[in-house]
Amino acid sequence: MKSMNPEQEHPLNALTEQASEEERKKQIYTQRSLRTLEGDIREAIEDRNASTASMIMAQQKQTAFSPSTQKQRLSNFNKKLMIILGSVILVLLGVGGAYYLYLRSPLAPSAPAVSKPAPIPSIVSPDAQKILDLTGLDHESARTATENSLLNIGNANGSILQIIPVEKGSAGAENLVNASGFISLLGLPAPDVLSRSLNGQWMLGTYNDAKTAAPFVILTNNFFQNAYAGMIAWEKTMPDDFVNIFGYADKAIEQFNTGTPVSFTATSSASASSASSASSTPIASSTSTTSAPATVPAYTPSLSSYFNIQGSFQDGVIENKDVRAFYKPDGTMLILYSFIDNNTIVITTDENALVEIINRLEKQTFIR
Repeated sequence: MKSMNPEQEHPLNALTEQASEEERKKQIYTQRSLRTLEGDIREAIEDRNASTASMIMAQQKQTAFSPSTQKQRLSNFNKKLMIILGSVILVLLGVGGAYYLYLRSPLAPSAPAVSKPAPIPSIVSPDAQKILDLTGLDHESARTATENSLLNIGNANGSILQIIPVEKGSAGAENLVNASGFISLLGLPAPDVLSRSLNGQWMLGTYNDAKTAAPFVILTNNFFQNAYAGMIAWEKTMPDDFVNIFGYADKAIEQFNTGTPVSFTATSSASASSASSASSTPIASSTSTTSAPATVPAYTPSLSSYFNIQGSFQDGVIENKDVRAFYKPDGTMLILYSFIDNNTIVITTDENALVEIINRLEKQTFIR
């Protein structure tokens, strides 16, 4: 027979064990009622078979669509936009400041000056200009080139075309030929007293008169007495010196054995074009008070007439200016010159050309 422990069989021991069992169950229940994140995660993993990664993604998705997250994102976007706009504005301000500092401000370095061609001087305002290149030409070639250029007719009746003789330097620049250089280049035997008194300013050109080119040259001087004496001395050879350059050779060889009145018309019109249409009236000599034209007697050609142009210079007045004009014995005027003022000499073959030059000079003086 099995023996029993008296302590195990005692009723109080049974009650004690039952109470202990109830307390243990109550404690377990109390521990389970305290939920933690770790416990929830563990239960979700155990009950739903979910992985840690899927739970993290679900949490992030829930956080992304929360109102607080949306506000935070909008705030971050505004901050980034302000930073970008501020950067753009600073860059533009920097570029604008650099542009002003280096190009527009008083401290900006000056750009290298671009050499502009010097304005071509004109004693009389022309209607057109033409360059005549005389580089490397001898006397005969320069004469031929000048003669051909003076055959050019202007665009309209009463217009002036300026011929500008130039010589190219070593660098290719075009240098204007001065008056003394032009006279020397063409081999014109101007007296030294005249050449020494000439200034650098002068003008060569043609005047369009009834569709014919009337050549002229304008000289300036700085010593009237020497210039006047030189022109008087040049009268001995002037008609022969300019016969080919001014193109009146055909007139020069037409010799008539009849005497005709020597006179040239006074013109009081404002322009040469109206002067050509005005009625012609005899002009009194500057040394005479009568208006009757002088008459050159008939002559018999001599041997010298084949070598020199026969005729003489006569005094006259055009537009209140003293004029010296060369006439053949038949009364044909070939060349004339006048001191427009003490510093300006005009040599031409046409009265209307002289009138137009005088009128333009007076207009320029009035405007100034």
